[in-house]
Amino acid sequence: YPVLWIIKDRGDASKACEVFKTHIVDKFNEFFGKDATTWFLVTYEPVEMLLGLAGGVYDDEPQRKWNEMEEYALSKKVGSFKDILESVGVQLGRDISSILAEICLLLAKKTKKEDKRIELVNRGFQLAT
Repeated sequence: YPVLWIIKDRGDASKACEVFKTHIVDKFNEFFGKDATTWFLVTYEPVEMLLGLAGGVYDDEPQRKWNEMEEYALSKKVGSFKDILESVGVQLGRDISSILAEICLLLAKKTKKEDKRIELVNRGFQLAT
């Protein structure tokens, strides 16, 4: 997990996204099945989304995909995590709130809708503080 952030911060977020999907998400699904769960499973979607956004993985996606990511980032259900999950995330290099805040920032940079940009920046700020 910490290696992903090093790869991302060195400018290769698309590689970090590929590593995460291949060695974490796909392996979990392969060994435990799609219906299995783990306490860390709730982090998979935002981690993959952040690495994908930072690495340009979604750049050629249709507007519908971007709208879905914006709605996800703005959802009140997203970002309500137990303190233990946040605590473990901090120890591993990134807590989930900071991941979601960065997602909001990256989406705000990409959107052409001013009202959505303001909403995303405000949500990111709320998550970061």
